[in-house]
Amino acid sequence: MASSLLLCPFRRPYRDYLSTNIQGLNSDPALPAAPPAVTAEPPFTISKDRSRANETWELVPLDSTQNLVGCKLIFRIKCLPDGSIDRYKVRLVAKGFYQCPSVDYHDTFIPVVKPTTVRLVLNLVVSRGWSPRQLNVNNAFLQGHISEYVFMAQPPSFLDRDNPTHVYKLREAIYGLKQAPQAWYHELR
Repeated sequence: MASSLLLCPFRRPYRDYLSTNIQGLNSDPALPAAPPAVTAEPPFTISKDRSRANETWELVPLDSTQNLVGCKLIFRIKCLPDGSIDRYKVRLVAKGFYQCPSVDYHDTFIPVVKPTTVRLVLNLVVSRGWSPRQLNVNNAFLQGHISEYVFMAQPPSFLDRDNPTHVYKLREAIYGLKQAPQAWYHELR
């Protein structure tokens, strides 16, 4: 069903290659592809609830004119320094390679800090005797708003029981979208 809705050409030959290699970037080959079924649902439920609290998406009926972007669940095992398992982590990632320019996104450019600027700031911190601080934003890419209409399929293993044929209409950026870094940058400005 999703393949008949795609508007951009030349995607199918690369789909299997990209979908298998995206997971390879995010996991250790020695680890299993997914945590055991008993523990896979609770972390995703937390993430799903967090996304709903942030109003990241809403479920809408599928329309034949919509370009449907796929998604994938990325499973990781977070370990403690002694090697024991701390927790299972699950991230819902959009398959951004299905996005069409001028349909799903318009601009993806964001400015990047040059290493010279970072060295200058660190030099000022040290020369004035300041103590450097760090900042980490949880779910950073989930904070940026997107102006385009992006429709994403539900993950096959976590379909909404009441609306299994509906799709997600994204209100905010998620990991994997081409415009996610730019949306986060504009949120910081």
